[in-house]
Order: sequence, then structure tokens, then C-alpha cells
Amino acid sequence: GAVQRHQTLRAAIDWSYALCSEPQRRLLARLSVFAGGCTREGAEVICADELVDRRELFALLRGLVAKSFVVAERDGPETHYRLLETIREYGEERLAENDEPMRMRDRHAEHYAESARVLSEELTGPRQIEAGKRLGAETENLQAAMNHAIDSDNVDLALRLLFNTPSAFQVGYVLRLPVEPLLELTGATEHRLYPYALATLAYRAAERGDLVTTETRCSQALAAVERRGSDPEHVDLTVAVARGIGARSIGAYAEAVTHFEQAAHIAHEAGRPGVTAAILGSAPDAGTTA
Repeated sequence: GAVQRHQTLRAAIDWSYALCSEPQRRLLARLSVFAGGCTREGAEVICADELVDRRELFALLRGLVAKSFVVAERDGPETHYRLLETIREYGEERLAENDEPMRMRDRHAEHYAESARVLSEELTGPRQIEAGKRLGAETENLQAAMNHAIDSDNVDLALRLLFNTPSAFQVGYVLRLPVEPLLELTGATEHRLYPYALATLAYRAAERGDLVTTETRCSQALAAVERRGSDPEHVDLTVAVARGIGARSIGAYAEAVTHFEQAAHIAHEAGRPGVTAAILGSAPDAGTTA
């Protein structure tokens, strides 16, 4: 019975798909690269080209909604478009027939790496709440982008995604993208963001109370920075926060305050007042450390 119902559903999808125009079919296939849906902007950036005219994309999208291929959901200021899982799997098959999976997934991952950077910056400004909501809506796409970067051994894309996604001590949003697999990608140790990945691991170890790993990763991160001769990504900031959390977890409050103040000074000098405030908010009360 289950097989028969599946065959009937497949026949119904095939029939509806045959009624679509060629640009609609192409767009439907490309929409399958999104995880959890997309905004109109995301669809335009990733799916539009010479075969799917950007000027016509919204009309094509509305046509797919009318044909029940796409679900449109209003959440706040933006409408989110998503495919039901059965339709998404169908779209993936059509995407493979068009020999486009890798190209579309590359475009998808690059788009979300840049989106994460922009929204991360907005988290420390007046649009903090909106940016946090938008990042929350794109969590599945960011995870899918990272999975693609790892699977395709694209170390630059993977490390940029990690760096651009808000750090754990920023307010408004946190996403735990994988880090350990990134260290094994081809060329990882030579990449400029390799020290940041090590510092991120130190921070996460500190959060779970693993102080041995915290200090090991902190030392590795700082050594990697020293080999490069510069620290444009402020790895020392993340290291100081990790050490502060570690000291606080064992009751060494005076030491914790020192580390947090160091991190706050680095953030302030880098012109990141939002991060500075978040770090100071995490520090123990200096008046209780005696």
C-alpha cells in the first residue's frame, strides 16, 4: 500500500511539473539546495542567471506557490519560501539531471557566508533584534553551507563560514557550526583563519569545563598567530575570553577578571563596542574577587 501511495504521489508531481514552464522547472530544481527555505533575496542571488531571469524570478516563484510546489510563510518583515520534503527531493533529482548540484551548492554556501558576515556585524548595532531573527531563520541554510564546504574539501569557504557566523560571546544569536572537521581539510594549517578555528575550540572547551583542552587550544592558537606574524582576526580576543571562562569556572575570579578585561580592551581597540559590552557582562564582579 505504501509503495502504491508513493507511486501515486510521484505521478501527481510529475503531472504538475509537466505543466510548469521551463524557467519554473529550472527554478524549482534550484530551490532544492535551500535547507529550511529561503527569502526572495536568497532565491534571486542563488537561482537567477541567464536561464532564470532575475527580473522574472518573483513571478516564477509566485507561480510555483500557486501550483503548490512552494509554500510561502510570512514571519515578520519577510516572506519565507520553502519546499515540502517530498518536493525538495524531487527538485534534487531534477537538479542532478541538469548537472547543476555542485554549482548551485557552491553559490548557496558563498551567499550564506556573506550573509552571516553582514548579519553578524548588525548584531552589535541598532538592528540587533532583527539581525538575530534573520540569522535564526537561516540556521539550517548555514549548517547546510558548512556541510557542503566540508564535503567538498573547500577549506577557505568552511573557515570563512565559521569566522563570519557570530561568535558565542556576541549577543542575540549563537550557532554551533562544526570546527574539528575543518582542521582536517586540505590546506587548513596554512589558512589565515586556522588560528581562529583553534581559538573557537578553546572557547567551547572552556564552556564545558575542559580546562586542559582549553589551555592546549589557546596555546596552539597563539602559536599559529605567531607563525603568521600578525593577528588581524583578533584571535587573542577569543583566547582571552576562553581563559576567562576557564578561570571563572574554578572560582579563580581575580584571574578571570584580568582575562575578561584584556579581551574587552582588545575589542574596544578594534572598534567593537557591542562585543566589548558582552564580554564585560560575562566577567565576575571585580568587587567580589578579593
